Amino acid sequence: MHNIVTRFARAGLDLRLASTPFTGNRDIFQMDIRRTRPHDVRSEHFLAWMGAEDNSVQVQSVDPRERQLVLFVREARRTFTEHVPANIARPAHGPEFGSYAWLVALSNRLGVRKERIDVRGPDVFVRRDTSASGRHLLVGCDERQLFMCELPRPVSTVKQAHEVLRPAAVPKGTLRQGEWFFVAASDYETKQIEGALAGTITVVRRKTGINRLIPRAGKPHIADELVALDGLVFARGAVRHPDHATITLRQWHRVFRNTEAGNNVSVLGGTWID
Repeated sequence: MHNIVTRFARAGLDLRLASTPFTGNRDIFQMDIRRTRPHDVRSEHFLAWMGAEDNSVQVQSVDPRERQLVLFVREARRTFTEHVPANIARPAHGPEFGSYAWLVALSNRLGVRKERIDVRGPDVFVRRDTSASGRHLLVGCDERQLFMCELPRPVSTVKQAHEVLRPAAVPKGTLRQGEWFFVAASDYETKQIEGALAGTITVVRRKTGINRLIPRAGKPHIADELVALDGLVFARGAVRHPDHATITLRQWHRVFRNTEAGNNVSVLGGTWID
């Protein structure tokens, strides 16, 4: 395991090996982002539990300039249970807590079937399975924070990882903040938006998280203005997130989410990956 720590260090990343697993299943591979000092981003590091001896965890490529690497993980199919954080489950605490409608809404938010959700009094748990096929992860530093995401298909370099995370409809060099891409609206799209707003076909949502319109767990990216029209989402004004520099969109931009896979991502929004 010393080799993987050394490969992370070559990318300028601090990886530490955990002494105990994060969930009750000791056999699954788990990786988390932690801070030695809670409010100091400079104390961030990766913490990994390697799991069963037959798990395969390998660094496939390192890009020191980007401070990123491609990690390959292969393990047997195993089941594990994860506690749903209170900030995700809390909105449902009320007359309808635990109801069928609530379970459907929560399952959509978590990306699991409702049968996989267990409600035990005030606590909520979700049952997940590891994938029996190999997974490729992009791991590193984006702007000022550490991150990790599961790639939609195998790659062998960091550059290729960036390419597969960019949606096919998004041109190279497009403005990005975290997992969101912003493509300037065409003249036609702008006219459609203005017409829909004038005719009250749609409304502007102000100071709203993008994930309210395009589902995504985790800390929201807050846009000054958001519009949903014909299944598309457009943003304008400032877009803010605590982990990224604020960007300003001086005209309407269509919003695209990256192609990150999510089958094995924590309900914490990718804070840890099994």
